[in-house]
Amino acid sequence: MMSYLVEDLCHKGKEQEAVGIMQRNKVETHVRSDVLEKLSTVVYDITKDTSLQKHDAFEPMSKPENEYIRLPADVSVTWIGCDEDVPKLEALLKYPFIGVDSEWRP
Repeated sequence: MMSYLVEDLCHKGKEQEAVGIMQRNKVETHVRSDVLEKLSTVVYDITKDTSLQKHDAFEPMSKPENEYIRLPADVSVTWIGCDEDVPKLEALLKYPFIGVDSEWRP
């Protein structure tokens, strides 16, 4: 995921952020060669890096300090965690849009 983030930032012209995230997370070996070539000319300056500088993490963005990303009050989230919960899915069929987030473990 971090390598895709680095590539996306690079393509959006945010080279400082891309280099910072790439270096902090040591994902150089997972970034495409054309992106690495473009970033190789960037002289990294942490003062120009607007990305997270303490740590980079993918985590829920609905923490209190991130008020800007919340589901509307009329949107509900239903957890389907076991076979007994599967019948709950039928209730979703009445809605025009359904979002699915699935987690897989080996």
